[in-house]
Order: sequence, then C-alpha cells, then structure tokens
Amino acid sequence: MPVDDLEPGALEVGVPIGVGVPPCLRERPKAALLEAGPVLSDDLPFTEALERFERDLLRDLLKKHGGAVDSAAREAGMNVATLYRKIKRYGLKKEEYAD
Repeated sequence: MPVDDLEPGALEVGVPIGVGVPPCLRERPKAALLEAGPVLSDDLPFTEALERFERDLLRDLLKKHGGAVDSAAREAGMNVATLYRKIKRYGLKKEEYAD
C-alpha cells in the first residue's frame, strides 16, 4: 500500500487503518493503540512485531469475551475458524480466559 493511501496518523501507530483491517483495529482509538506500547520496535523485525501485536490483540479479545471464540471473532471481523487457527498458532488457550 503506498504511503499516500494511508490515513493520517497511520504511520505513527504502525497499523494501516482502512481496507483489509479488522473492525476491532479500525474502531480502536489511536491513543489506546499507543498506550499499549510501540507496535514496531527497533529491536524486532517487522514480522515479529506484527505477530506480537496480533497475539496481544487476540489475547485481549479473548479476555474481553470470557474465552468465547465466536464473540471474539465477530468483534475482530474474522471467521471463527481463522481465529481458532490463530489461537493455536500463538499457543493461546481459550479456557484461560473463560469467566
């Protein structure tokens, strides 16, 4: 995506806001993303930083929804099967977030 196509402030946050971005990212206030710490770090390669961000976001969604994958997937704007695949990939356990 060309830099000119990004919304203002997207580079500061490290997440392109717009097409292809799950609703849970589009709707999060920029301040909330910045409070969570830098998405990109000089210490991490881009792909590792992105994976860390995604893992943390999924963990937060599971906490918010008490481990209910269907609700978390709906808020993230992704298919339930995709979320299950990502949960497995990152070694998350939905049971740890159940109410």
